Parts: sequence; structure tokens; C-alpha cells
Amino acid sequence: MIRFLKLFLLPVTVCLFFGSLTVPVIAQSVEFRVANQHMQQQNYEEALPILMELHEEHPSTFTYFNQLIDCLVNLNQYEEAISIAQRHVDNEYSVYRSKIKLAEVHHLNGDKNLAFEMWQQVLDENPQQIQIFHNIGESMMQRREYLAAAEHYAESRDRFGNATLFSNELANAYMQAGMFEDAVLEYYRVIRENPQQMGFVQQRFLRMRDDELYQIAALELEDFLLEMETDHAAYSQLYQLLSWLFLETEEYRRAFVFARQYENRTPEINYSLFSLGNRLRSARQYELAADAYSHYVETESALYTRALEEQASTYLMWAQYIEQHGLHSSKKQDRLYEQSYELNRQITERSPNYNRIGRVLSNLTDLSLDHYKDLEKAEHWFAMLQDTGAGEGTQDAYTLYAEGRIALFKGDYTSTRQALTRADRASEDSNLSERTRYYLSLSDFFAGDFDFAEIQLRSLERRNTSYYANNAIQLRMWIKNGTRIDTTHAQLKNFSETIRQIHTGEYDSALEQMKTFMESSTHPFSDDLAVEFAKHLPYRYQAVVLQMLQDQVVNNQISPLRERMMWERAVIAERLASLGDASEILPPNEFELFESAPLPPGTLSESDVESMFEDILLEFPDGFYARFVREKLQQSGQPQTL
Repeated sequence: MIRFLKLFLLPVTVCLFFGSLTVPVIAQSVEFRVANQHMQQQNYEEALPILMELHEEHPSTFTYFNQLIDCLVNLNQYEEAISIAQRHVDNEYSVYRSKIKLAEVHHLNGDKNLAFEMWQQVLDENPQQIQIFHNIGESMMQRREYLAAAEHYAESRDRFGNATLFSNELANAYMQAGMFEDAVLEYYRVIRENPQQMGFVQQRFLRMRDDELYQIAALELEDFLLEMETDHAAYSQLYQLLSWLFLETEEYRRAFVFARQYENRTPEINYSLFSLGNRLRSARQYELAADAYSHYVETESALYTRALEEQASTYLMWAQYIEQHGLHSSKKQDRLYEQSYELNRQITERSPNYNRIGRVLSNLTDLSLDHYKDLEKAEHWFAMLQDTGAGEGTQDAYTLYAEGRIALFKGDYTSTRQALTRADRASEDSNLSERTRYYLSLSDFFAGDFDFAEIQLRSLERRNTSYYANNAIQLRMWIKNGTRIDTTHAQLKNFSETIRQIHTGEYDSALEQMKTFMESSTHPFSDDLAVEFAKHLPYRYQAVVLQMLQDQVVNNQISPLRERMMWERAVIAERLASLGDASEILPPNEFELFESAPLPPGTLSESDVESMFEDILLEFPDGFYARFVREKLQQSGQPQTL
């Protein structure tokens, strides 16, 4: 019986003993957690008595001591903090860490000399402890003694005979001290020794967001790479960083030149120009992007066909950007569309079995309809799409898309919806999906099903990086404005019919339809149509469009499109003023649209054009077109007053 009791009572006693120890430990943990919460909420007065009690009960626990000192410092009780820290040092609790903390408090209290003496004392007492050298440097950085920290890290390298010791820390200290040249060189050495550190270095640069730093970094890295062999393990990573720096500082030409040098210096394709072309295109540097792709075309590399396709896409995007903002003449825009068409056509002849032939043929279909307004051409490319026998996957989606586009051009909206809906479901290409949804919305818009059009547009608008997102927003605003004017949608239907005629190349019919909207220059759709005509009508209609814009600018003072109309008016006037032979230009009164006196080609002087540009600056000195206007006036030699 006694033996049984001993066996039973022993574990119970042990549990009670350790349980009695656990209770105060848990209590300390809870109290410390409460104090930390007060510290995080900057309630230092509430945290102080809790931390003071914990420190007095457990004076050797560095965590409590460290938090107590921080609390006292935040309450500006430096003398008390110094007294407690000194006592901690005297009692030899966590000696070197306590001394570093004491040095920091002296520094905060304004006694920087004493702080440096204490830091040095810790170093002298621990001459072989790399971790302590690291902690001292970190302490200096926390006290924003960046230059001293940099010197300390550099001296530590010499002391330990290790040229790569504290590389990241030294580079960061240089960076914070504003010694950008030393910082970037140190970071490049870091990447050279460990290429995987490139992402870390780039993040450091991103945090600084300093143009001067980026310029210095690009200059130093360019020289650094010229002295490095291209087969070095770190070269590719460093090149990527240089390319990023060039693009961040908008040194697009330098980025292109260096990428070309890199591509030419390696026996195998390294894709430097190809990847740069994609990024240049995103930055709307279309000419340089096209040049980047042309390298692979001219050298007839393994990337020949893909580069040709990307070059064609670049010309297409360039033309669309010009058209969307009216930045160049319609002839420039037409030339780019034609170049895109020709390059895509070359692919079909040279590489009929190209694995992306579906994209190429769908682009040719788009260009045939959108630029040439030629249904026969579009049907030719559609037939080729069908003959490819793609039948599966994304190629089938392109075939359905082309079918839907042709049906839309013909005005067969039921077939359009069926084909484009199937294309969207079959597509694995986000760009094709965006195009498909936009044209689905446009089909509903032309058919007068405005509610269905809005449903399609909502998802597309959220893709704010898409070219078609802007078109979607514009289309929804038209529907919204038309519904507000008249819930029966009578005027909106007339407007959508005019837009349809512009899209299908029925320009004369569209201009006749325009008479309805020109009866009042403040009609809600008159300014939209003026801009659409300026964007889409061929060169021979320039005088008609100019007169339309003139009427709108003079009589419609509150239009949200006023800056755009003033810009289009000035650009077209500039073009017509320099026109030698106006025989191919239709006279402005051809369609009897205007009551005001016409502005026939050849009657506009340079001073008239300059006045139009100056008017834009007077009304919109910080507008979208202000920069382009100033460039125009500078080229003409006209002094700028704004």
C-alpha cells in the first residue's frame, strides 16, 4: 500500500512543483505582452511601470531591459535610461549588448563622443568577434551615423582579411550617406559574387527612388559591364539591372545600344534586344522597339518569324496610339498600318506553318476591316485561317474571332454574337479575349441593344492596361449620355448608326447623318462625332473635318473634349497650310454641314496655325497636349509665353 502511494504521489508532486513554476512565467509573458501592446500604440506611460517591475524582478533578462530602455527614451527620460543601462553594465549582465545599448542612449542624449568611445571600447574588448563588429555597425546605422558605419564596415574587412565581408551592409551605409557612386559599385560587387542578390539590390534602388542615384548607377554599371566578360555568371543579372536603370531614367536609346552590343558580343542568341523590345513597347517607344526586333530579322536568326510578328504588332500599336491621341498626321498613321499589314503578309508567305499563324491571320483580318475597310481582303485571310485546319485550342479561337469580325462588318449581329462568344470561351490569350469582348459590345451597340453592351463593357473596363479598356470606357459613356438625353434611345440609335458607318468606311453617309447632330453645336454627341471624324476619316476629308472642329471650338465652350478638338483643329490646319496641291482634298462645304464661313485649304497662314496652338496653351497650360504644343511652337521658332 505504501509503495503504491509513493508511486502515485511522486508524479503528482512533480507536476505541482513545475506547475508552481509555470504560473509566474505565464504571468510574466502576459504582462510583457501587455507592455508591448502599449509600446506599439505609443502609450509609453502605461508601459513604463509594467516594464520597470519586470526588469526589477528579472534584472538579468536582456529582453525586459532592452524594452525598458526604449520606453524611457521615448519618454525623453534619458538620465534614467543611462542610469539603468550603466547599472546593467556594472552588474555584467549581457555586457557587450548592454554597452551598445548604453552607447545608443548617450548618442540620443547628445553625447556623441561618449557614444563612439563606448562603441570602440566594445570593439577593443572583442577583437575577433565578427558578430559584435556587425552589431556595432548596425547600432551606428540605427543612430543614422551612416558615414561612420561605412568606415567601420570597411575597416572590419581589413581587420578580418575578408574583402567581401559586410558587402550588403557597406553598400547600404554608402547609400544612406548619399555616397551613391561607392554604394552602387559595392552593390555590383555583391551581384558579381552572388548573382542571386540582384533582386535584393534592385529592391534597394526601388526604395530610394532617386533620379541622381539611378543615373550614377547606370553610368557606373555600364563601365563595370564593359570590363566584364559576357560569359561571367553574373553578367546576365547585371545586364538586366542596367537595362532596368536605363528605362527608369528614360535613357531608351542607351538601353537599345547596350542591348545590341550585348547581343552582338555573344555567339548564341541571348534575347537581350527581344526582351528590351517588349519593354520599350510598353513605354510607348515604338520606333526603338521596332528597331530592336528588326535586329533578328536582318540577321535572319532563329527568331526571324517571331521578330517579324512582334515588329508588325509594334507598328500596329504605334498606329493605334497615334490614332487614339491624334499625335501625328493621318498619313503617318496610314503608313504604320500598311507596314504592319505588309509584315504580317510576309509571314504568311514565308512561314505558312508558323506556330502562331492564327494570331497573324487574325491581325490581317483586323487590318483589312479597320484600316482598309476591305471586306474581300478580310474574307481572304479568314479563308486561310480555316484552311490551316487549326481546329483546336487558341487557333480555333482566332478563326471564330475573325468570323465574328467579318459578320460585324456585314451587319449580321446575330452571327457576330455567336462567333465572338464562342471565340471568347475558346481563347487562352488575354489580348484576344479583350478584343473579342470589345467587339461583342460594339455589336450590341450597333444593333441597339445598349443594356447588353454595357454588361460586356464592365469586365473590360477593369483591365486598365488594355488598349481596348479606353474604347470600352468611351463606349459606355456614349450609352450613358444617350440614355440620359432620351430614355427611348432614339438619338443614341442615330449616333450608333453614324459610328457604324465610320467603322465600315461609309464616310459620305456618316457625314450626311452628321447633319442631325450639327444643328446645334452643343448637342451632346456633336463633339464626340467631331473627334471620331478627326480620328478616322481619310486624308481627302481633312478640310471638312477642320471646318467641323472649328464650329465646335467656337460654339461649344464647355465640352469635355475641348482640348482634344483644339489640338486636332491646330494639327489639321498646320497640315493644310503647308499643302502645295489641294486637288485631292474635298472642299469644306461639300456636305453643306456648316453655316459659318469655310476654311478652304491654302487660305490658312502660319500665324493662323500658331494662334491655334497658342490658344491651347492659354486654356490648358497643364493639359495632355501642352507638351506637344510647346514642341510645335519651339520648332516654328515662336517664343513661348506659357
